[in-house]
Amino acid sequence: LNHTAAAVELFSNMFLDYPYAKLDVAMCNSAFSGGMAPQAIFYIGEVLFQSGDEGWNELILEVFSHETAHQWFGNHVAPATNDSNWLSEGFSEYLAVLHSNARTGTWAHLHAAQEDYRGVVGPGTDGPIDGPGPGDYFRVVYEKGATVLHMLRRYVGDTAIFTGVRNYLAQNGGQRVPIKTFEDVMEATAGFELT
Repeated sequence: LNHTAAAVELFSNMFLDYPYAKLDVAMCNSAFSGGMAPQAIFYIGEVLFQSGDEGWNELILEVFSHETAHQWFGNHVAPATNDSNWLSEGFSEYLAVLHSNARTGTWAHLHAAQEDYRGVVGPGTDGPIDGPGPGDYFRVVYEKGATVLHMLRRYVGDTAIFTGVRNYLAQNGGQRVPIKTFEDVMEATAGFELT
């Protein structure tokens, strides 16, 4: 739970204060090796805790960071449609990357996601993050989404990306928004068109 508290503190400092009064974490009796994050709580499948090797422990930390990030991206501001779901999953994956980077001083999590994505992408399997086709949803929406956000950060710079995301969260709290809303906020913050 210390890891989750550290993620809440990091994301609050980066973007916006934690938007809810509390955050509960619950383990559920499930073979699902991920999590689910409704408002102010997230559930983790117990199978995540059934291995003790170092790589598995890192995965547990990444899942906790990702599910914590959903409190901002997916709950505080939600995607308007399934086609804009990368605004929730891509952001949550990227925040897990940022938390891993803050904790370890490396970009290993981002590089692993990029390699995993590249390893399966090919004709008919890649797609736009705003409505992936029959390809691999996880790798396109989560991993490609995180990679696109990192590319955007490099393109507009740290000040613009973090200010833009803070503005996006502050202006749209409690709403379901389309991708265009995020684009408009980022363009206004960066001072130029992103297309």
